[in-house]
Amino acid sequence: MAKGGSAKLKDQNRRQLWLVIAINAVVVYAVSQWAAIQASGLTALAEGAVKLLPVGLAVC
Repeated sequence: MAKGGSAKLKDQNRRQLWLVIAINAVVVYAVSQWAAIQASGLTALAEGAVKLLPVGLAVC
């Protein structure tokens, strides 16, 4: 393989891996909040996610 040819496989898939991680986090949160979603509708899910947004930004 020549130097500087193509990017490493890990670098090529970095965006897709982060997307999969983000989608998995959203699904896990939605499943854990299913009772609130059924009782209050999707607005409860959105309100809970907005409260968690600063925590997610602090982790990054």
